Amino acid sequence: MKYFKYTLYIGILMLCVLAFPKAAHAATQGMVTANRVNVRSYAEANDYNRLFQVDRGQLLEVVGTDGDFFRVNIEENKNVYVARDFVQIFETYGTVIFGNTNIYDMPRHKGGQVISRVNDDNIVTVTSVFENWFGISYMGELAFVERAVVRVPYFVELETVRLPGSVTLGEEIVEFAKQYIGTRYVFGGTTPSGFDCSGFMMYVLSNFGISVNRVSRDQARNGVQVNRSDLEAGDLVFFAASVGGSRITHVGMYIGGGRFIHSSTFNTGVRISDINSNYHTRRFVTARRVV
Repeated sequence: MKYFKYTLYIGILMLCVLAFPKAAHAATQGMVTANRVNVRSYAEANDYNRLFQVDRGQLLEVVGTDGDFFRVNIEENKNVYVARDFVQIFETYGTVIFGNTNIYDMPRHKGGQVISRVNDDNIVTVTSVFENWFGISYMGELAFVERAVVRVPYFVELETVRLPGSVTLGEEIVEFAKQYIGTRYVFGGTTPSGFDCSGFMMYVLSNFGISVNRVSRDQARNGVQVNRSDLEAGDLVFFAASVGGSRITHVGMYIGGGRFIHSSTFNTGVRISDINSNYHTRRFVTARRVV
């Protein structure tokens, strides 16, 4: 019996060591969020300081920051620079700074329960934030610790986690808009009998108590500006009629996954399109968050 208890104790101890190593930790990992991003030899943007280019989705290790640039490692290329606007950090290490820290399955104020504890100086893999909580990887699952008890590298900015089972207002609005796929395009239309592009946005948003201006160029003054790399479901996206133009003539709503819904043309009506297509990429002007 003593041998069994001793073996069980050692097993639990090893499990904790594997879950929260002290000596080794995950590097800060990032991903490129735009097409054809310049990689530079030093933290300055000019025509002479360009080593090569990388595409959307390229993984990199972030090792520091210098002004508007991240210092990164990309495969065999060490200590090169990429503009911070084009990189999203999705994982980093965090050092526990208070002993006997509780780990929760959900943030405590959302009904979370303690599932484990971790001591100070242990390293945890931090993947996201939610209010005053860090989302961490624990035994392969999402768990939470209070932000005050974990220190991450000073330059790290993480995405807000979506809690299991939760739906954002933007996602609710997108689901409402999808029911009108196939509705015909009508110039000046603002009802389900027919929409133009801005009329469709105005109608959908009004059902959630959100008021926007009538035409697309004026809707581009509603809400707050959002970088294309930071789009979320429910954001409005605006386009020009000509390649590289700045005069807004069309609007749609981002739905996630690089797609947006819009009342497109007389031939197609309301449809979903790829915002990263060659056509739309070359005509994209701006995005606004009104939700």
